[in-house]
Amino acid sequence: MREYVGPRESVDEVAFVPGDVTRLAAATNTAVYLWEVDRSEPAAVLSWDETAWGEPLLAVSPDGRWLVAGPHERLRVWDLADSPGKPALLPVPGLLAAEFPGRDGRLAVVYRGVTHRRLALVAAALPVGGRTRKPQRLTPLQLPVELVSSVRSLSFRGYRQPVSLSADGRRLALPLRRGEVHVWDVETGKWFGAIPVRKTAGGLACSPDGSKVAVDAGTTVYLYEADLPGLVVVKWKANYSYVPRVAWSPDGRLLARADRSTTARVYDASAGREVASLKVKRGILTCVAFAPDGLTFATGTIDGRVRVWDVG
Repeated sequence: MREYVGPRESVDEVAFVPGDVTRLAAATNTAVYLWEVDRSEPAAVLSWDETAWGEPLLAVSPDGRWLVAGPHERLRVWDLADSPGKPALLPVPGLLAAEFPGRDGRLAVVYRGVTHRRLALVAAALPVGGRTRKPQRLTPLQLPVELVSSVRSLSFRGYRQPVSLSADGRRLALPLRRGEVHVWDVETGKWFGAIPVRKTAGGLACSPDGSKVAVDAGTTVYLYEADLPGLVVVKWKANYSYVPRVAWSPDGRLLARADRSTTARVYDASAGREVASLKVKRGILTCVAFAPDGLTFATGTIDGRVRVWDVG
């Protein structure tokens, strides 16, 4: 286990930055911290002007060049090819999710918007490089009439909505009503239906290929087929958590869980079997993310520490 220090507040998101030298990124309410993996002190601190409301968003492009982070609706874009300077502003009103699905410098986003004078969920591809920030693709997501009021009431303050966009940008999972997680095909806008959840979905994660959705209901973790939301692939009991976080390994074989305790757990996703349990002496775990090679994963804590663990 390797430990990284620097932040003086809760780490809300962690991510690995690929490249010739792998780096580690962590987002707090006020800044993004960057570390070289062999040094415990930050190599850079990228801050924004205002304090975020709730948890910030963090996304890194697969080639490690672009880093997007910041408060919802006012994202910042840093070009990491050179020494990070002043970020470009990427305003996305009503933003729910963002992910880099490829190496072309386009950010896949889903936001709450208006189409044909009607409230809607919209998927878009936004270029982060160059001078233009105009969407290259806009896809309204199918939204049954009975769900429109639920979209209107989506909150962007406090804890971030537990929404998940798959790494390939193809699938979106979003709880719109208590006891329901809805799934869409982002490219076509097709609505697949609702996953029934007995309690609130505290944690969500689409598998890297978009074929499955992991739903953490606090005491039980469920894996569903994304295209058939009512079909449970496997489920297992877990330590209770009101705001759990789950993350897939890049090959879709493992699922890591941070449950606001001092222990991170890793499961074989196909069997629901725990394969690793990693405990820290102090610091409640708040977030988790796998490295691109799937051999290590990172966790953040409420006291501002980041740790990297070997899966084996």
